[in-house]
Amino acid sequence: MKRILILAIVVAFLTSTSAAPGRDWAPFQFSVNAKYQMIGADKNIYGVRLGIFHAANLRVHGADMCLFVNTIDYEFAGLQVAGALNDVSSRIDGVQVAGGANLVGMKDGGKVNGIQLAGLGNDAGNVTGCQMSTILNNAGIVDGLQLGAINRSETHSGIQLGLVNISGEMHGIQLGLVNKVRWMSGAQIGLVNICTQSDVPFLPIIYVHF
Repeated sequence: MKRILILAIVVAFLTSTSAAPGRDWAPFQFSVNAKYQMIGADKNIYGVRLGIFHAANLRVHGADMCLFVNTIDYEFAGLQVAGALNDVSSRIDGVQVAGGANLVGMKDGGKVNGIQLAGLGNDAGNVTGCQMSTILNNAGIVDGLQLGAINRSETHSGIQLGLVNISGEMHGIQLGLVNKVRWMSGAQIGLVNICTQSDVPFLPIIYVHF
């Protein structure tokens, strides 16, 4: 009797999650791939989204977990976890975790407020928070930390920690084997330190410039 009651509750919950006519959102999504999912890709999910191969929606606020690929056409807020790839077109507020890569704003530039953690690489337009990966972190404007083998930014306020650190304009610290900036207000600590627009463009070990 108890099992029947639990099953009835689960069935009632799942049937209630479909986006009703005139409603553009649902509290739960289950997806095999983008063509075979409970809720259409043109709907928003405010709650939990679970996927196997590929899950796709306009927006997700809550928990988003897929064994392979998560894609979102606009913004995400919450915790997003994928075995291979998280791809959000516009903005995230929260945490992305991927075995492969996290991408934010590949279509129209993107904003990350939070943390990107990836096995291979992270890419975003602007980051307020942290990018961490084993290979590459790439962003336009960063206010926070980049931690990876290769870190790249256009404008950075904070810290780059890796084997190779590259920034156009750096306000903070670069710590690595090779550090390169066009202009800097801060310090570089590494074997090779380059500041191309300084009167002294190269110094080994420690380079401080304000």
